[in-house]
Amino acid sequence: MLSALRGSSGYYGLRQKVSDVNQALMLIGFGRIYQLIIAEGLQRTMPNTPSFNALQSHSVAISHIAFGLSQTSRTGHPSEMATIGLLHDLGRGVILLLKKQNPSLGILIDSLDHARLGALLLKEWGMPDILTRSLEFQSYPELLPPDMIHMEIRNNVVILYLAHLCFNLLKGKSEHTLPDIFRVEYMRLFGWEQLDLSQIVRKHLLPTLTKRIEAYPIAFRKLLKEYIVQEYSREPGRSRGNQSETP
Repeated sequence: MLSALRGSSGYYGLRQKVSDVNQALMLIGFGRIYQLIIAEGLQRTMPNTPSFNALQSHSVAISHIAFGLSQTSRTGHPSEMATIGLLHDLGRGVILLLKKQNPSLGILIDSLDHARLGALLLKEWGMPDILTRSLEFQSYPELLPPDMIHMEIRNNVVILYLAHLCFNLLKGKSEHTLPDIFRVEYMRLFGWEQLDLSQIVRKHLLPTLTKRIEAYPIAFRKLLKEYIVQEYSREPGRSRGNQSETP
């Protein structure tokens, strides 16, 4: 555990190396230490390649966003959602590994269902059924309405879906290009059906995430700060021209 914490000092942009668990608890927090240990375990099982590193960075971001959405909406269990966020692309990681080991079978390997593959692997590891099923059905919201997802895992699947929408918005993608066939139906589960995605991010997600923004990994922290600056510059009266006219 301590080796993972020590190795995370640069990842989190800490000014000093972590020397013990108590210090880590104060600097990062228990919930994020738990996320870090899972992320570290996944990273050690996969190849150190740009593709996998990008996948890992994405999963970490989704984990934090899913935690924040669960917390602010009071839906599901934030720690459970953080775990699901970290593990949701496990199948994609396995596919990357298989393609590296079997380059001649790349086309066949790409046809594998990453969600199903990740769920099967978690089941093999003896993980709780609610985690495996949440991963297995993670793609359903893009094509099917909420009532097609089993009640037991519906909230988890919806939060994971919304976390991806929010992540893409933070990355600068236009809301109109994101999959939202049944978005209103899914947002109704949170009482957010009257809000567009950018309003959800501004009013609900960012206030939760920014409370401990300095405790996040550098890449995710940078993503949040860049989005905040961008949104701040769009506010009425915040353009450079207006600022220069302010006495």
